Amino acid sequence: MTSNCTLFVEGYKPLIEPNRIEIADGSYLEGIGLSPITLTLKGLLQQEITVLDVLYVPKLATNLMFVIQLEDHGIIVATSSSRAINLLRKGEIIGRAPRIRRSYILNTVSRPIKALTAKSALKSTID
Repeated sequence: MTSNCTLFVEGYKPLIEPNRIEIADGSYLEGIGLSPITLTLKGLLQQEITVLDVLYVPKLATNLMFVIQLEDHGIIVATSSSRAINLLRKGEIIGRAPRIRRSYILNTVSRPIKALTAKSALKSTID
């Protein structure tokens, strides 16, 4: 999920009905569209990954990445003993998300993205 529509590449699709997302305080935000985004991961080699169907939530305070979205693109998410998660593709580490307080922050070239372990519950249909 993101509020930053500048991350979108071609293919933005508005949702027919907004997707209500409950946040920690019990209030709701609305997701209004889907788009692929391309991220450049920091590491020994900068690798690009494209994640499909990222939900556009204009009032979201930070970008959120669900582990399931990475797994859907052949990226394995593995914990490490150094309070971080590693992103692996074909057995090689392509990215890293150190734990900062209660979140894992994915190191990207453009801006950090929090990585969550919950599944997205997108129920709306698109045109």
